[in-house]
Amino acid sequence: MSDSELEKYYGNREKAILAFNNMILEEAEKQDVPLLERLKYLSILSANLDEFFMIRISGLKAMMLEEQTTAIKNKHPVKTQQLIHELYEEVQSLHARQYACLNKEILPALNEQGIILLKPDAWTPEVYQYCEALFQNEIAPLLTPIAVFENSSNVFTAIGNLSIHAAFWFKEETNDMQDLVPSLVFIQFPKNCKRFYKIAELKNTYVMLDDIIITFCDTFYPGKEITDKILFKITRDADISVDEFTNDDFVSAMEDVLLSRQLSLPLRMTCTGTSEQLINYIAQIFNLHDNEIFHFDGPLDLKGFLFLYEAIGDEHLKFPKNKQKDLHIKPHEIWDILKREDILLHFP
Repeated sequence: MSDSELEKYYGNREKAILAFNNMILEEAEKQDVPLLERLKYLSILSANLDEFFMIRISGLKAMMLEEQTTAIKNKHPVKTQQLIHELYEEVQSLHARQYACLNKEILPALNEQGIILLKPDAWTPEVYQYCEALFQNEIAPLLTPIAVFENSSNVFTAIGNLSIHAAFWFKEETNDMQDLVPSLVFIQFPKNCKRFYKIAELKNTYVMLDDIIITFCDTFYPGKEITDKILFKITRDADISVDEFTNDDFVSAMEDVLLSRQLSLPLRMTCTGTSEQLINYIAQIFNLHDNEIFHFDGPLDLKGFLFLYEAIGDEHLKFPKNKQKDLHIKPHEIWDILKREDILLHFP
């Protein structure tokens, strides 16, 4: 039987992975699943899809390059390129349902339960002052703005894998010092900052790091007017291996692999914001095409929402915990019982 005849009996591995993640999303969409568990499923989905791009899509991209070389020689069509296009479309569809579930169902339902994510337009003067002090005292000292000038070559290597960045554009100025004023600035979210900050006076009320940075980032350049702001995250190729047999220093080799992951081929950009011009400009910097841009109507990197799942103690919004059960079996009896039946000792 030829390879073409065998193909109909086998599913595609990457599509099977997306089918599994579709089942995770279906759990999040179920109305009878506890609310925080639904949020947890959305978080798991985001983490899985990041890994899907870093490992599976990166492998397909490498395969596509090999096929393109062969296709030029043998004039064969490039099958992997079409597969990658289909996978990107499927992931776009998954994310659309994911954020529809988050914005239309889960966040409103959490709000009804008294679990509130305060957006900047809902900040009271007291909350605004709290966030401003938080930014100045705890967050701003950890931020390093990256100025992007024309013909700048530092941008590609400065944006690491899976790090959320704020990007903002200055209003153009016409003066003799124009060349010294950056037109675009990136700010990486610090790794050692919390994603959510609780308002002490209000029960289960949080503000997001995303909103704090976007609201107060203009304080880095007083007197300058910012015209556009977005948040974005670059997912890079992480399918980089180390040969433990030929590398004498395995630890050093692993350090090189981790560094390579931060600077490897960009595979997609996820972003949130209203400036299409700025989004397209950043995508162009990383040589990303339209289908590799994922524009979200909500916070980036939902796996960070696992913090809320763990921080909120409302047990009625989670699956009931399994209670430990004593077997009441004498040690010398257990082997006789096992001959007759199985005993469930642990369930993950």
